[in-house]
Amino acid sequence: MAEWLTACTEELQTFRWMEVYEEVDQPHDHKIISSKWVFRIKRGPDGKIQKYKAHLVTKGFTQVEGIDYDETFAPVMKFSSLRTVLALTAKHNLKVHQMDVKATYFNGILEEEIYLEPPTGFKPGNVKVWQLDKSIYSMWQGGRVWYKRIKEEFKALGYVRSNVNHSVFLKYDDTSQLICIVAIYIDDITLTSDSLEEITKAKEALNLTFDMTDLGKIGWILGMQVIQDRPCKMITVSQERYIHDILEKHGQQNACPMATPSLPNEQLEKLKEPEPDINVHQYQSAVGTLMYAMLGTCPDLAYTVSILSQHTTTLGKAHVHVLNCAFQYLQATAHHTLHFDGNEPGKLTSFIDADWAANINDRHSISGYMFMMSGCTISWSSKKQGSVALSSTKAEYIAGA
Repeated sequence: MAEWLTACTEELQTFRWMEVYEEVDQPHDHKIISSKWVFRIKRGPDGKIQKYKAHLVTKGFTQVEGIDYDETFAPVMKFSSLRTVLALTAKHNLKVHQMDVKATYFNGILEEEIYLEPPTGFKPGNVKVWQLDKSIYSMWQGGRVWYKRIKEEFKALGYVRSNVNHSVFLKYDDTSQLICIVAIYIDDITLTSDSLEEITKAKEALNLTFDMTDLGKIGWILGMQVIQDRPCKMITVSQERYIHDILEKHGQQNACPMATPSLPNEQLEKLKEPEPDINVHQYQSAVGTLMYAMLGTCPDLAYTVSILSQHTTTLGKAHVHVLNCAFQYLQATAHHTLHFDGNEPGKLTSFIDADWAANINDRHSISGYMFMMSGCTISWSSKKQGSVALSSTKAEYIAGA
């Protein structure tokens, strides 16, 4: 209990230090947004507790569109962009470092007039509320105003935004030579360059504006462990810790290992309603955890996750069986990694294929593709085509397009 109380106090101290709010009299002509505490334990790659964290968040569902917020979209770094950066890092033997932004959303400046109810246990004695000058977590526009702030900062530092992924920023020298790549996923910032001086320069500039934690060489990002061996020009990415966690979460830690993520030629029939004694919410949660593993380091799960995702509301025992097979496969392959080898040819290579009318429910075909660089997969997909192909040739054309 003492750890959580300390975490709450630290959160409010950060609020005051960053001037997130002003204490004002409660207005009679404006809605007050409620708040609540969210508690989280931060663990490291070894599973040990690093920190107890408490976040004061808004009850965003009480915000009114058009009054409390307008646009909400905020881009984040795609997994394929991160893997592409790592492939280039291995190929050119670059240095890759990482930084973490403290109290990320508190840096976003609000344009709307928003009042927040003070949190439980810390309410002032008089009838006062908080008028927010900056965003906090769980606000609809929180991610967007933070992105606008960090985008302007990188623009001032001489970086240009990538047209392919708006959370990747590039810096060129006077000869138009690329000298630094920065990729952002909310509060995680990855910096890649051949020059340690350029990375240090970017870190120091960001530290002048934001409260940052310098994590040094990249080691742990988005639940993935990253190990770089510069003398051998190799980078390894693993989700073993995450996979063991989800196996334990869904009671599959003792599952019998299986060599393939699904059985050959297995078809799932679309039901009109779920079968009795089936926990739909548990199934949806399990598919979601599998999807994150697939997006990170498990391209071999792409087809299985795609099929399972098509039956998240009307499912039966057959669907749960295929889900359990996927967990059994993860049990056997949790130690598998993505391995970027800078000694391999750097040429981008792609593989594309499609089946034809194999879906027994609507006869749509399945498209699949895989792109490789530095001897490793950087992008992949397996999904149902939008229209029915009248021949196997047309199915292949759709997949290729």
